[in-house]
Amino acid sequence: LIQPIIDTCKICRMWVRPGNKSIATYRISVRFNETLQFDLLFVYDWALAHAIDEAIRWSVVGKLPDRTSQSIIRFLTDHWFRIFGPPTLIITDQESGLVSEDCGVWAENWGVNIKFRPKYAHAQTVERHHEIMRTSIHKTAEQARAERLDVTPDDVISEATFAKNAIVPVHGQTAYHGLLGRSPNLLRDFEMAGWSGVDDRHGTIAGASRHASRLREIACQQIIEGSAQDRIKRADESKTRKAGELLNLQPGDLVDLWRAPDTKDETAWRGPAKVTGVQDVHEGVVHVQWKGRPIPARIQDLRRHMVMLYLPWTTTGLIPLDKIRQATLTLVESSVVVSYVHGANGWQLSEAARMRPVLFTAILQVAAATFHLIGCTGGRLGHGTSSAGGLFAFDDSLIVAWDETQPTSTHQWQWPGTNHVPCKQLFGEKWRSTCWIQFLLVGTDTIDQLKAHDPGQPFLGDSGLNPPRPDDILISPDQSMSAQSDPAGPPPAPPPPPNNPMWPPMPQPQQQPPGPPTQPPSPTPPDTSM
Repeated sequence: LIQPIIDTCKICRMWVRPGNKSIATYRISVRFNETLQFDLLFVYDWALAHAIDEAIRWSVVGKLPDRTSQSIIRFLTDHWFRIFGPPTLIITDQESGLVSEDCGVWAENWGVNIKFRPKYAHAQTVERHHEIMRTSIHKTAEQARAERLDVTPDDVISEATFAKNAIVPVHGQTAYHGLLGRSPNLLRDFEMAGWSGVDDRHGTIAGASRHASRLREIACQQIIEGSAQDRIKRADESKTRKAGELLNLQPGDLVDLWRAPDTKDETAWRGPAKVTGVQDVHEGVVHVQWKGRPIPARIQDLRRHMVMLYLPWTTTGLIPLDKIRQATLTLVESSVVVSYVHGANGWQLSEAARMRPVLFTAILQVAAATFHLIGCTGGRLGHGTSSAGGLFAFDDSLIVAWDETQPTSTHQWQWPGTNHVPCKQLFGEKWRSTCWIQFLLVGTDTIDQLKAHDPGQPFLGDSGLNPPRPDDILISPDQSMSAQSDPAGPPPAPPPPPNNPMWPPMPQPQQQPPGPPTQPPSPTPPDTSM
């Protein structure tokens, strides 16, 4: 009962964490050197290149002088291609040294395909063996330092790599046995003759003859301990993960996309994004398009988009949403800005907002009470437009669109306020019959200045967390006329705002000289035409 409530709550969905990573796949490597996984491993201040065969888990690890394309290409060429030949496929994350033109030319010359994993995803096999290598190198180096062994970082890395290939079993067989068909001589023969074999402290070459046997013993010991601890840890932390096929995503579906926020106080879900390809779903990757940019995304970073929008339909004309709907229908292949806008003299009401105060109030009320928008200064309405230009000084905006014949079926997009709005691209083939409103948003500092300038506007920039009161609903023309004819007279005007260089000076009412009374003008009906 709780999970369905969370899945349909707008606020809860903003702060839901992404799902567990999916590891289900039907791509299996059956031959050595068919698929190679590559990644960089960082231990101490060393940048290590780690290449591992996906079939038998044979690893090659080496220290790089830097992370440039030249160093990575030279490592793979010398330590793998010229020993085992080029693999058919290389899987790696989006390491900057590999995402380059030089790397593309190199792969084409060797006849190798490179597949890059999406952001926040990794090559799983090499990542899993990273931890074994890191633990083994750390412990081997610290033990060698404690025993004052005369060895170099390259000696430690080589011994840890050999021990990992020769000892770590995969389904009962080690990588060494799978590649060479035999078991290596791990340790020195106990009954071997010769004093040098018993005591390896006497030798001329550090790491090769002197301290070589002891270094091998330490590396093997740490690999065995690390493998056992890693196996126990994975068993304790393993959880059931949902396969990507269960989402049943199809091209054209709308999804929410998870992206790591800059701070923990920001929601990480973005969207909606459109699914463009599911051909790699078996590998945990779905291709989406967000804000016109193609993005490969992990399965756990996606969820189906839910449009939580309620547009009441009424013909009374008293509901603010109905006011907006009627206003868009009066536009013919055009748009109009009903909002505060920033001009040469600072922020001021647009001409349409001054001429249509009822519509302006309706836009602010819908932004606050229906969409819970903070910092809304008004909106831009359109109908049948192919595009609309960006608006200066607006931080963000929300676009809500519906077909003129189906006002309750809506779509919405979060859109930068200063960006051009490609209506044809957003609304599709029915853009000529699409009505839309763009709620314009600014920062809190600007809203505070606007409220000081217009203190009588109750919904200006409000978050809308409290529902509107019944007396906030727009009144009908008859009620407005009766209010103007009230003998008590109109309410007193608000006090003038303090002097602010951001605003032009407000005109002050002129004092009429005393004279004979004149006939009062007839009341002007309020703005009712949309």
